[in-house]
Amino acid sequence: MYTVQVLLSTYNGEAYIKEQLDSILNQEGVSVRLLIRDDGSTDSTKEILRAYGALHKNIHYIYGENAGVTASFFRLFELSDDTVDFYALADQDDVWDADKLKMRKTPTIPTKAIKITKTKRKTTAKRRTSSRNMMQVHFRLRCSIAAMH
Repeated sequence: MYTVQVLLSTYNGEAYIKEQLDSILNQEGVSVRLLIRDDGSTDSTKEILRAYGALHKNIHYIYGENAGVTASFFRLFELSDDTVDFYALADQDDVWDADKLKMRKTPTIPTKAIKITKTKRKTTAKRRTSSRNMMQVHFRLRCSIAAMH
């Protein structure tokens, strides 16, 4: 089973954060770890995160001053766990289907590939369609935030 760390930045999300957290925690076929940074909420979002964190060992959260969504996600990347298989980003008002992060066993999304062939007269590009196993989390992020500065 794959492990996916979901990175979530919250800000005044009390109206929908419970439903979103439940949908992320109920993902099928993967082990989920949630890393949440609250970006200076003034409503009850922090209390909701604290309550969920007390109930679920796979939820880790931090609080910060309002830095904006970009800076908040960069902080989450800095703190992310480099032992997980995949990362997923979540908007605070998303509600996920239970199979959003599930690894597909059959090809589900066709991808286009270009095959370059050389002949004596010219180079031609032939378009072919191929498929591969896809996951809604499309990337394996292994980057150093320090290298980005």
